[in-house]
Amino acid sequence: MITNSNHRKLFVMVFFIFIISACTQIYDTEMSKPNFKLAEKITAAALDKNYFGGVIVPQWTGEDGSFWYVKNTSSGPELYFVEISQNSRTRKRTAFHKIDSWNYSFEYNGISYIYNIYSKQVEQTHSETAESGIKSPDGKYVVYIQNHNLFLKKIGSSNQPRQLSLDDEKYYSFLETDFFFSDEDQYDDSLHYRPYLEWSPDSKYFVAGRIDARHLKDMWVINSLSQPRAYLSTYKQRKLDEARRYAETWLYDTETDLFTCLVSGKNIGTETQFMTWSQDNKTIYMLEKKIDQLSAKIHAYDVKTGKFLRTIIEEEPGGIVITKNLIPVPGSTDLLWWSRRDGHGHYYLYDDHGNLKMQVTHGDFNVKEIVTFEAENGLLYFMANGSQEDINPYYELLYQLNIINGQLTLLTPENANHSVYFSPDNTYFVDTFSRPDMPHKSVVRDCNGNLVMEIENASINGLEGLNWIMPEVFTVKSADGKTDLWGLMWKPFDFDSDKKYPIITFVYPEPQFNFVPTTFFTEPNNVHLAQYGFIVMMCGTRGSSYDRSLEFSEFYRGNVRDYPLADNKYEIEQLAKKYPFIDIDRVGVWGGSSGGYMAVSAMLTYPDFYKVGVSRAGQHNPETFHCWWNDYFQGVDEHGNTTPAKSNLELVENLKGHLFLIHGEMDKTVHPSQTALLVYALMKAGKNFDYLVVPGGDHGWSTNWQYVQRRIWLYFVKHLMDWQDPDMNIF
Repeated sequence: MITNSNHRKLFVMVFFIFIISACTQIYDTEMSKPNFKLAEKITAAALDKNYFGGVIVPQWTGEDGSFWYVKNTSSGPELYFVEISQNSRTRKRTAFHKIDSWNYSFEYNGISYIYNIYSKQVEQTHSETAESGIKSPDGKYVVYIQNHNLFLKKIGSSNQPRQLSLDDEKYYSFLETDFFFSDEDQYDDSLHYRPYLEWSPDSKYFVAGRIDARHLKDMWVINSLSQPRAYLSTYKQRKLDEARRYAETWLYDTETDLFTCLVSGKNIGTETQFMTWSQDNKTIYMLEKKIDQLSAKIHAYDVKTGKFLRTIIEEEPGGIVITKNLIPVPGSTDLLWWSRRDGHGHYYLYDDHGNLKMQVTHGDFNVKEIVTFEAENGLLYFMANGSQEDINPYYELLYQLNIINGQLTLLTPENANHSVYFSPDNTYFVDTFSRPDMPHKSVVRDCNGNLVMEIENASINGLEGLNWIMPEVFTVKSADGKTDLWGLMWKPFDFDSDKKYPIITFVYPEPQFNFVPTTFFTEPNNVHLAQYGFIVMMCGTRGSSYDRSLEFSEFYRGNVRDYPLADNKYEIEQLAKKYPFIDIDRVGVWGGSSGGYMAVSAMLTYPDFYKVGVSRAGQHNPETFHCWWNDYFQGVDEHGNTTPAKSNLELVENLKGHLFLIHGEMDKTVHPSQTALLVYALMKAGKNFDYLVVPGGDHGWSTNWQYVQRRIWLYFVKHLMDWQDPDMNIF
């Protein structure tokens, strides 16, 4: 007979057994130990050594559609020759000589080449290495920079080069540069440098871009690793409420020896750049853009006199003006101009006086680029994305458009991202295609898209030997519940669907490119990170790419800090609801540069959702960041003054989770003070966090990147898996 006392004892015993069992189950399924052994085996380097035969770049010989290409193999690069007319592919016995870790040199038909195994690019080498500037199309001249001045030299001549500029002044330069900063700190007066320059097709003229940053204030970074003492590096960078740098355009006439300033750089609120030459080399076309990028004009100038002729195009699409090349139509004075004025990116045909003749391409998709144009047949070949309802809108496909009758033909039908290389006579093209869950394949097609022959199928035998699991392409909705978003998800190779895994989202918010991979075997670091026992994901947000509609891409405007956050959070919530193996209570976020800015914004905006964050080189206080970024993505006011994006510093009181901040001390793109200011604000708020300054580190991984990466991976292990090991001194 069971008494009340015995009943209570039995109940207590059963209760404790239940609790112990439940705790054990939680530990086994939700807090399992990280798999260091698997992660040490499946590194990015190990993966890279086991995938071969991917992208090929054909080098056309001009002989009946024949070409050669270099293929990566486990034993090194191999050279193949393809004769399309014979349907043959032959390996050539060619000696490759390693120059460094990435480059190989070889000879083919008596010509020397260098092949880069990382970029898959082949370049012809030249014997006149001292003349390292930009050569004219006819090969007679070379233009280079020395001692801050521009020089013209006739190739093969013993005459002294002609000095075209006389200023000899630092930061008033013809150097190729960018919008972030002007850096001539390491300039060597004895060396030749490549100028920002474009020759006319007939080699009679060239235009050179020149940047005047002399009036900008100095910025500094310190290299602590410099010997025998730390080195102070100085450069120029504009901050808020400071004068902008000036961009000039100069024109040189080889026949008259005149070098004149075509466009002055002191046009307040605009920037000007070269676009193209007319077919007859008599006219030069220049682009003038507003600083906020919301409007632009195309101007025509007379080459002989340098005088302004007329404005032929004025562009205000209702969002940022994305600039693609203005394309002269072969055999005509007409011009093709790319615009998003109808809500998508399409080409428009103008005459040389600015009269719009027709919209060439139409539809709810974006034309990415014109590959080739057979004007005599009225056939336009272009890459486009978003053109097929059943295909990821970021995959690029090749189309043929008959401009005469409007017939549009898809030439690359595979559900994949395509890269094409046309033969010089446009008879054939090599098509290499893949997607994140499908290895590369290369084929030859004729100009109508008919399959002629297969060339390469990439081998994944080595990856399969590592128990490779394909990344999963997924679609979710944005926070509005309507807009489709595409992403990628990586799993550990010992994946068990009965277990629960923390999830880490790798982020980058800026819209200038789609950061989510569209081809096979990209982001091997995400594959490696997953092996510790994580689900790793990347997914776009509204406003994260110009590859969608104008409305989609402009979602970021005026709200650069916050626009992607709600979407990213909702993406993870949808995945966790769909996949029971995702632990919604253990979410990590990390990124670099603007991704570092977003990672901190996410941690501070949704502190109860994102538990662990890692930020590398983030621009956390845009008010003190360089103005190019604010001008483009946040905007300017009606007076032309820059409007800074919101700062992460104002949210520091919200921090609850674990935050790891990383910055290189030599970062000139995002100055290390950007993270230091956030650190100071967190200290004042009494918050706990981790901070690493990388000696000698620049904006990329740079110095000791292996150490930095491992610190990041193990930071997630420690705080998302609650794992600590006294023998692991990485912490």
